[in-house]
Amino acid sequence: MPDSARAGILRSLRAANRDVAPSSLLDPTAAVIASAMEDFARRFLDFATVGGELHGSLSHVASLDEAADRLRGIVGAIEPVAVGRTAWAQGLARALGVADAEDVPSDAVHTALLECRVLVGELGSVLVDLADLREPSAAFLASVQILIATPGRLADSLAGALVEAANLGSPHALLISGPSRTADVEKTLVCPAHGPRETHLVIVDEIDRCQ
Repeated sequence: MPDSARAGILRSLRAANRDVAPSSLLDPTAAVIASAMEDFARRFLDFATVGGELHGSLSHVASLDEAADRLRGIVGAIEPVAVGRTAWAQGLARALGVADAEDVPSDAVHTALLECRVLVGELGSVLVDLADLREPSAAFLASVQILIATPGRLADSLAGALVEAANLGSPHALLISGPSRTADVEKTLVCPAHGPRETHLVIVDEIDRCQ
């Protein structure tokens, strides 16, 4: 994706900075979260941009319905989908009109839909728990990864994120920092080397429907 498109994403995030719910992970003031969110977005996009191409997107929207509309325009086909068990993942799946493809093997899943447990501000990375999926391997085998989070999931440091990861008590907690890449063969960069080809992160302000 060209620099102008990347700059457009950041401009839209600045324009979307609105009052948000207090956070247990970061200073609970809208101004602090808005500033930290923009820093997170910039780093997330830096990780996702390889060789001038953006392998995904980041959107900041007001509701699950708006998130679904945005994703339909970006991703297009979504099914068959592996849906995480958390309330936010299930809520987005309902807004998209899709359901967990329980009868489809992991290697045939097109999209994995997961909730971000933590957004790591200083890295632009996200923490997910693959145990949220019926088959954790679907997160690696899917072509597209859709992640949903709220501003209240933002941690300002890796240390804070690791505390949250420990609190999950899950053997399947995973920190994602952009698409996989390798230059092992003739120093030619290949991206993604494995795993999803695209990662789309949607940050949703709405807090009522999934509590």
